[in-house]
Amino acid sequence: MKLIKHILILDAIPFAGGSKVATNHILNTLTQTAIRYTVITKDPKSWPGKQVHFSPLYQLPGLSECEQGLGYFLRHFLMMLSVIRARIKYGKIDLAIAPSGPGVDLALYLAKFLVPYPLLQFIHGPVAPSKSIALCLVKAMKVYYLRTARTSIIQALSRIMDNDRAQEHLGSHKFEEMVNGLPGRYWPSPCRYDKVKVFWAASLLRWKGLELLLAAIKSLPLKDRPATDICYIRPKDIRQTVSRAPQTIEKVSWYQSPENLDEIRAGCNIFVSTSIKEPFGLSILEAMAAGHCVLIPADGAYWDQILEHNVNCFKYPPGDSQQLASLLRHLSRDKALLKRIAAKGQQLAQNYRAEQQYLPIKEQITALTRLSASGRNTLEKVC
Repeated sequence: MKLIKHILILDAIPFAGGSKVATNHILNTLTQTAIRYTVITKDPKSWPGKQVHFSPLYQLPGLSECEQGLGYFLRHFLMMLSVIRARIKYGKIDLAIAPSGPGVDLALYLAKFLVPYPLLQFIHGPVAPSKSIALCLVKAMKVYYLRTARTSIIQALSRIMDNDRAQEHLGSHKFEEMVNGLPGRYWPSPCRYDKVKVFWAASLLRWKGLELLLAAIKSLPLKDRPATDICYIRPKDIRQTVSRAPQTIEKVSWYQSPENLDEIRAGCNIFVSTSIKEPFGLSILEAMAAGHCVLIPADGAYWDQILEHNVNCFKYPPGDSQQLASLLRHLSRDKALLKRIAAKGQQLAQNYRAEQQYLPIKEQITALTRLSASGRNTLEKVC
């Protein structure tokens, strides 16, 4: 009889987001059927699957917004109790996955002292330069990080060691750079080109830049204004400022956390990214895969480094709503150009298949779950 392995995931973010999507894509590449998952979360909709058990996340009102000081550590102490409860109820943890970043997933590191388990950390964005985060990075069994997080990881490690040692630590077998991808079975539906239509999809966090898109759209005369679909996620339990939505703007349609996101995206053909310094931008990749012509800020972020203006995307100066409006007007009048740029972007997107991009992570998780019962020495050899 096959021994079923237990993977525990701590989801400390109460609303949907890119780190959860990426983690789901990684888990979807696993071929082992003898795995069961426990997800500690307040957002079960972000974790579909037949083998998933959900466990409550303990938080006191007000503490969920604390990101530093005593309140922050008390918040994670309560979440640590959530982890211990899940361990008692669902049994031995063969692997714990921290899906967001050590500053968000601290409770997993605290619980690890009481109920030991190998811990795999994903980092999907910059981390804060704090000693607690540095200590977590040292204690993790394995850390997979996006390229854009590299500098911040070194800065965090430098809080507990000199810069040379931090560089050496990041270059060790424990740390490995990752690039996100899309699973074949979740590949976006191809879009249509019968009429020009703009698509925007992100959370309402202010840094995502919704106001910039709205300013560009409202600056265009109605005859030049393309129809626009805005799909948004409303953040919960945070202190960060958020954008106002929906708003009454002619030719703009609003959808809050739509279940038919793929269908809405397929009805559009221009994707606008307005966030500055996006760590990766899964929505940009999804748009390219669907055949959209993507518009991104020239901000030095990941896709700005990968894509080429007027070849497989269009770029505009960060924060410049007038230049963005000019691009939208131009593309609305030249559908042949839109389709040509979109085709090049769609071709590039084929290189971002999750089955290939996440293969090293898949092999690591498979090895850890197979060997977790063999003892700590064996695990250390694997890592």
